[in-house]
Amino acid sequence: MNKAKFTAVFLLCVFGIARGDSVYRNAGTSAWPFLRVDISAKAAALGGTSLLNPGSMALFSNPALLPDQGASISASHSSWFGNTNQEALASVVPWGRFGTSLAFRFISTSGLEYRETPSSEPTGTFDVTDISLGAGAGLRLSPGFSLGAGITYIREKVWLEESSGLSFDFGLASFPLPGLTLAAAAQNIGPGVTMVTREYRLPRSLRAGLGYEAPLPLGRASISYEIHKPLDNRPVHGLGLEYMPLSWAALRGGWRVNDPSSGLTAGMGLSQGGWILDYAYVPGKHALGETHRFTLTRTL
Repeated sequence: MNKAKFTAVFLLCVFGIARGDSVYRNAGTSAWPFLRVDISAKAAALGGTSLLNPGSMALFSNPALLPDQGASISASHSSWFGNTNQEALASVVPWGRFGTSLAFRFISTSGLEYRETPSSEPTGTFDVTDISLGAGAGLRLSPGFSLGAGITYIREKVWLEESSGLSFDFGLASFPLPGLTLAAAAQNIGPGVTMVTREYRLPRSLRAGLGYEAPLPLGRASISYEIHKPLDNRPVHGLGLEYMPLSWAALRGGWRVNDPSSGLTAGMGLSQGGWILDYAYVPGKHALGETHRFTLTRTL
């Protein structure tokens, strides 16, 4: 696919996602909602534009970017709303025009109350744990076009009940002009999941976005835009701006539009001697509290 054809496909994806304002009739009941939680601290600081700014965590959002990441290993920690914590590990190994990755994610939520009868006092508490193991690869077909795919095994335990299954991700990326990136992805594709006796759909979603980076008189700057259409919600827009006054420091900010949980985002990145530390601060709406995310990357 040449650059002109991909650009046309990309524009159709953006138009289709923006027009897809409807949700399926069982909105809010898809399985494994944790798959929508951002992992990369850099992407979270930039308005949640994970399609364009995943770094070594590209397997989780757009495997088409894996050929451009270089050899590295990353660890990420996120403190989410309430008592939810997310830990992730990812490695990237390049093989010529290929970029391969293995990744692990663990999310836990503790102290959730349950009641057997209407009561002001809970009967007890329970925990929710989610584990995913993923593998994938990206292929650079030409200097200006890449594609990628990933497969993830997922296991979830809610109190005494468990579910498991597979999901698939597909991504595309094009670089039609210097500094310009166009990307699109389909995430969490796969068969339904059975929990107890009921079957649930996966939290399928479509993403499309564009980013542009340019030099400034003092440093470099980039802007990223992404539109994200989940199966069971309306489109969410993300906008991020990054300024690098120095080669080893980056200041980041962003905004999420139509996201019921957050709006403003901010963060920074520091790099030195092959180490990269990214931080994101995401205040929640409606008294949900604040979330903090860290990603530490070692280039190899």
